[in-house]
Amino acid sequence: MTDAGDSHYFARRPSARSRPREIEAEVRGQHLSFVTDRGVFSYGRVDPGSRLLAEQMKLPDEGELLDWGCAWGLLGIVAKRLRPELRVTMADINERACDLARENLRRNQVEAEVVCGDAEAALAGRSFDAIVCNPPISAGRQVVLAMMDHAAASTAPPGPSTGRSSTVTSRERVLAALHHREADRVPISDSPWATTIRRWHEEGLPPGMSPHQYFGFEFAGVGADLTLRMEREVVEETDEYVIAWDANGALRKNFKHSTSTPECIDFKIKTPADWYAWKQEMEVGRERINWEAGLTAQRHAREQGLWFSYNAATGYDKTQGVVGSERLLIAMATEPEWAADMYMTWSEMIVQSAQMMIDGGFEFDGAFFYDDMGYRNGPLFSPQMYRELCKPAHTVICEFFHRYGLKVILHSCGNVTALVPDLIEAGFDCLQPLEVKAGMDLLGLKERFGQRLAFMGGIDVRAMAHPDPRVIEEEVRTKVGIAKQGGGYIYHSDHSVPDNVSFERYKYVMELVRKYGQY
Repeated sequence: MTDAGDSHYFARRPSARSRPREIEAEVRGQHLSFVTDRGVFSYGRVDPGSRLLAEQMKLPDEGELLDWGCAWGLLGIVAKRLRPELRVTMADINERACDLARENLRRNQVEAEVVCGDAEAALAGRSFDAIVCNPPISAGRQVVLAMMDHAAASTAPPGPSTGRSSTVTSRERVLAALHHREADRVPISDSPWATTIRRWHEEGLPPGMSPHQYFGFEFAGVGADLTLRMEREVVEETDEYVIAWDANGALRKNFKHSTSTPECIDFKIKTPADWYAWKQEMEVGRERINWEAGLTAQRHAREQGLWFSYNAATGYDKTQGVVGSERLLIAMATEPEWAADMYMTWSEMIVQSAQMMIDGGFEFDGAFFYDDMGYRNGPLFSPQMYRELCKPAHTVICEFFHRYGLKVILHSCGNVTALVPDLIEAGFDCLQPLEVKAGMDLLGLKERFGQRLAFMGGIDVRAMAHPDPRVIEEEVRTKVGIAKQGGGYIYHSDHSVPDNVSFERYKYVMELVRKYGQY
């Protein structure tokens, strides 16, 4: 029978009112402590079926194990206790169950990944050496049969698993890399300058075709309008540049025929009083989302098999575009509460807009955030300042997307090596673009943090432009060949491709990446 506290335990958000209950259990010689709750399967007890499965399940000595429909975590925790070398993933569609699983992992002092949401989508591209599951019979026969079919397809065959497949989609390839799994090859993406693209069209890139289409880049994404929604106004325009106020109240000079960082001339937000007065007017409503264009982009991404993400600028980088870099750095030292409030405001707006989009039909594969925090020699501020002012806001957005079982990529230019341990703690799953000229060391980072963080980028664009092609071959061979091992690597240049790289040379770069990126 199903207890009232278990009703609708296979729903994303159970309707039963929360009433946590702690229990203790002895399973396979392990004394364990759990917290259970209404709306999650097996409330207040270890149900007989789960106990029998826990007592009898056969576990590999190592490799990947999935506890599918983990509820509050019994099977996965028992498996990890018995086989410490296993990499355990626990998945459930029920958000309350995922929260309980995380708490019970902490209580029983074991580590595992908890994936919340549609496991078939969140775990696409991954294979497991073993899958344990006490299926949700109450969800209906078709649901259970579908889970069985997917489990069979996701179980690695006996013997060494290469993860190779001739039909791997871009989406599956990226998901595999973010989950530290080897697919058929490393995923690829890049960011050529606008002037680079113009040059390439002159040198043979077919008219009307983007580098994304020609080279098969594997990422797509959309976001929401998270500006201050101030009035845009052109102040001056010539044949060479445009000076205009943007929607964040920044007066910028943009050059028309070259790719460069805009010159920041003035800002409307200059004091805490300016900020708090404007903040009162900011709301996140449906009008901030281009529903038609966004859902169309999602449909196209699905048709092409691309990895599709929620994208946004945030944190320090977003804020310096509102108040200016110098003013913001001074505020972090002299008015830290103001700086922290601005950072947290963007995170709250991201969460609100992303939730609205998910509820409205968007199905993201992950999130991609932009927050430049480094310069040539190190971070723009100390790790301690990051921990106190930036990290809480970063943690909010990472935890939100993790609740849906989605990985989070951070783009941060410059040398942010000193921040990496805190970026991992905040919840970021992948770091990009790893600027070589700023001192970022892909292979050193992989060695130190590769078990906890994936990497995207790190291929020096200066080597791409070098007249001797052997230079870029050595760059790709040594870096991609090592960084790809065990998954956790995605190809990208170490920032963006400048216009001193010819079309022919970049085609050669792609040949090298596909050659040395094969598993």
